[in-house]
Amino acid sequence: MAFRSRRVILVCSLAISGAALGETPPDASSTPVQLEEELVVTGSRVPRKDLTSPAPVVIYSREEIAASGVATLGDFLQLIPWSGGGVNSKFNTGSDGTTQVSLRNLGPRHTLVLVDGKRWVNGGLGAGSGYVPAFDLNTISTAVIERVEVLKDGASAVYGSDAVAGVVNIITRRRMNGVNVEGYAGASPHGDAFQGQLNGTAGISGDRGGFLLSLGAFRQSSMLAANRQWAERALSYNFPAGRIDPSGSSIIPAGRAHVDPAKCPTQLCQRLNAAYPGAGAVDWIADGNAAMGEPVVTDPATGLSWRKYIDSGQVNDRYNFQAVNYFITPNDRLSLFANGDYRLVDFATARLQAAWVDSRSAYQAAPEPFQTIFARTPIDPTNPYNPFGVPIANAAKRLLETGPRQRESDAQTIQLNGGLDGTIERTDWSLSFGYGRTSSSSHGLGSLQTTTLGAGIGPAFQDASGVWRCGTPAAPIANCTPVNLFGVGSVTPAMAQSLGAYTALNDGWSQLGVVNADLSRDLFTIAADRPAGIALGYQFRREYGGVQPDAIAVATHSLDFIGQPTKGSFNTNEAYAELVLPVVSGVPFADDVELQAAGRGFHYSSYGTNFTYKLGARWRPVRGFTLRGTWSTAFKAPTLDDLYLGQFNTVELATDPCSRIPASNAALRAQCAAGPGGASAVNNGDTSFVLPSIFGGNPDLQPETATSATAGTVIEPPQIKGLSITADYYRIKLNAAIARLIGTANVLAACYPASTGSSAAPDPRQCGLITRDPSSGMIQNVLDIAQNAGSVLTSGVDLALRYALPTTAGRFRLLFDGTYLIKQDLVLPNGKKVQGAGNYDVSSFFQTLGVTPRVRFNTGVDYDRGAFSGGVRARYTGGFDECAPPSGTSATGAGLCADQNKDPTTGVPYPAHHVSYNMTFDLYAAYALGSSIGATSFSAGVRNVFDSNPPRVFNSFLTYADPSYDFVGRYVWGRIVQKF
Repeated sequence: MAFRSRRVILVCSLAISGAALGETPPDASSTPVQLEEELVVTGSRVPRKDLTSPAPVVIYSREEIAASGVATLGDFLQLIPWSGGGVNSKFNTGSDGTTQVSLRNLGPRHTLVLVDGKRWVNGGLGAGSGYVPAFDLNTISTAVIERVEVLKDGASAVYGSDAVAGVVNIITRRRMNGVNVEGYAGASPHGDAFQGQLNGTAGISGDRGGFLLSLGAFRQSSMLAANRQWAERALSYNFPAGRIDPSGSSIIPAGRAHVDPAKCPTQLCQRLNAAYPGAGAVDWIADGNAAMGEPVVTDPATGLSWRKYIDSGQVNDRYNFQAVNYFITPNDRLSLFANGDYRLVDFATARLQAAWVDSRSAYQAAPEPFQTIFARTPIDPTNPYNPFGVPIANAAKRLLETGPRQRESDAQTIQLNGGLDGTIERTDWSLSFGYGRTSSSSHGLGSLQTTTLGAGIGPAFQDASGVWRCGTPAAPIANCTPVNLFGVGSVTPAMAQSLGAYTALNDGWSQLGVVNADLSRDLFTIAADRPAGIALGYQFRREYGGVQPDAIAVATHSLDFIGQPTKGSFNTNEAYAELVLPVVSGVPFADDVELQAAGRGFHYSSYGTNFTYKLGARWRPVRGFTLRGTWSTAFKAPTLDDLYLGQFNTVELATDPCSRIPASNAALRAQCAAGPGGASAVNNGDTSFVLPSIFGGNPDLQPETATSATAGTVIEPPQIKGLSITADYYRIKLNAAIARLIGTANVLAACYPASTGSSAAPDPRQCGLITRDPSSGMIQNVLDIAQNAGSVLTSGVDLALRYALPTTAGRFRLLFDGTYLIKQDLVLPNGKKVQGAGNYDVSSFFQTLGVTPRVRFNTGVDYDRGAFSGGVRARYTGGFDECAPPSGTSATGAGLCADQNKDPTTGVPYPAHHVSYNMTFDLYAAYALGSSIGATSFSAGVRNVFDSNPPRVFNSFLTYADPSYDFVGRYVWGRIVQKF
């Protein structure tokens, strides 16, 4: 139900800035706040006249968001301690230009975001784009936000799917008279990471209604990783030595060839064999840097210098892909937002809300890492640039000559909400509809198409003019130039064309239609000072979306942009009922007792029918002390991506555990004989290190289910006015978690657990995904599609404190929001249990889940006197461990503390690397003054005052830090607001 009094909005946003619901506002007495009008608290549909609730809710006002010094709502919400992970502008190739919120480190898919209590369409590049589908916080400008309510509890019984970890409800401004113009600008002292924003908001209101219109423009400039010394190159960590090594990719600009010089005929082979006797088949690179410590050999035929490739150590040849990556991705946005309402008659008010956003974003990654194995064609001996005279099946080159790989995207979002509401005979009623659509287009540069890249490295010949051509004299290949993969700068534009450089094009869309009907009213009074309340409602919702890749991607002929068309929809019919029952009040040891119950039934066209419920209770035995708790079930319906993502053939790095079984592993032999392919699978001799698989959605998925519990206390001692303390325990258990891209290696490990040294029994579900050739026993395909597999358990304790102290020198306010993580346990599809609290294990699997230290908190002090206000904020992220992979170095991938990998030479577990805590400080000041033209406010501040760098996290996909931290460093910002 919509808010019906401007006075109510002001009380909420100003009096309890940043305070948790159930707490007394810092400047009030310990008597519960009684409002003149009823409102609906996030987490309930029943209107009430107090700000208390069995579930923990935190409110952030527009003033607190502005004082944080950030330009966007997304950046603000990713700073709060109960938020962990979620895509943001620090994700380069893993981002679609959106900013998302993820409560409890469960991912944005498990956090429901509402606007004025209503669902909005997802942002991004469309269902099936390969990115996480979720609400884009960038679609709501800070200029139109009244406050943000964060429910830290499951709420599927009230709101339906997605409300597993909690709910973020963005309350927008509805009434104002006059015009506001707001400008914001900020940048790093390095001269980068610029953000600029300009908003204009105008409104008019009267007794029968009002209208508000806001226009905005936003720009965020890109920043390269090379702009920060601590992030300018990829790194790896040698766990046994405790040493940081330069890292990167083994695919380098000079090119690399895997050849045995004793088995090839050229003079270069002879010289390499002499310089490296008995080397065997190793990697050679066209680099003459003798300072690397390896003998250098010159090829007399070409003049190129060659030596052995150095893959690891403090001095190595790996390519630093990090320097050209975006550290902060660019984003430009134009937005329009409107809110209007008009009282038609005493019992009916019409409401309309409209929004339009155009968002342009980009990412940039290192140039294409070309490998002959993906061309499925060796470098032919007749190719003029093959210096070894034998087929080279394993060669690679980083194609600096074709430039970095880029994707530029343009997404337009439109959202329309409207309806009627009012009161008839003490019954509040509401009928509403909502329609939203995000349409996107994107194009990618710097990739190659596999249908043509083989010709340039295949057979070649000289024509009558002495020009080298692709093919043979009997079968020449038109428009093809033989390609030189060896030497920096060796690839000409004509060669790049022969390799198949092209522009990838994608179109995508997400669409949402919603119809709601809601009723609520007071019922009866038992022994309390207020009556029981009930709410009933119905919702119809239809989601529709898809993506259309270009023809090359559809044919799986691209090295980077593989994908099949995705198109699908589902609809749901849902009904809910909620009862709030005040039992007793004003008696000894029962100053206030309240019970709450809610249930929701739903039918999805995609999977069927189910039911979810919620129970809650609040008991205040004496004034100033309250106990509260909830128990609920929740669910997460499969998304359009989960269900309908187009399936396509691909290959994944993995080896067949049954191909060469050690004689000592009888258990593995038995599992291979009893598994897919039967006896033919045993010792089938497959030497491949890439295996064919099918990736995509699964229309047979079932919803994820969850149970959630909270238990807490609110302390507001009457003896200390302005003090409010809350402490809440939470526990969320998520079952049948939907996993996409489980990985061929993980599927094989689950079917043949003895291959990893596990004593677990083979998982028949995973074995059923493997297809083998009946005669050879070799793997033909692994079905690596979305599955209901695994589970998550998280629990912890939240603590919040607010204290307001008025003095003759001004008013001081102390705040503290913190959380302690008890458990973050993940059960993988192969049955392995990962305990992620206090380490990096969970984040090693899912990069968008963020870090999981035991302790996180925000704290600060505010001060105001007259027209001046200011404050200091501190954000603390605790330390945690990250652990070694079997090799002992993060250069070969992330390790798990759960595995306790050991040094094979000593049998002693590798030591963990402890990631240190991170603490940053912010300062801000503001001054307001009035004039004949209106009111003007100036504010300015510095974020990360001491320019603290994030701690090293070597198991991160970035290899040096996690995007949960501040990457920019010290940041200076200013804002001016003029009210006419």
